Amino acid sequence: MSFPLGGVTASQPDQGRSRDWEKSQRQDQGECVLTFRHIPRWIKDQIKEIANDKHVPQDEVARKLFEFALAEYAKGRLPLQSILHEGKLTLFPEEKE
Repeated sequence: MSFPLGGVTASQPDQGRSRDWEKSQRQDQGECVLTFRHIPRWIKDQIKEIANDKHVPQDEVARKLFEFALAEYAKGRLPLQSILHEGKLTLFPEEKE
């Protein structure tokens, strides 16, 4: 069986792509990539709208909102009350089915 020049066969190990540069850039700045699940679409849409209005990246809007909320929580001005709902603690019992 012949293969085209430069082709990859199954017997050749996958070299993959090194992500070392990307990792070093994030670590140098003390930043990390975060992913959150179960965030309602309307929140993402509002963050996108604010970012577009201010001509800044969406991640900067999200960061600003997180920093503000964390500061308010630390000052006791953002109450978070977990409630037992169906055997689990949650901040949003009204959204559970």
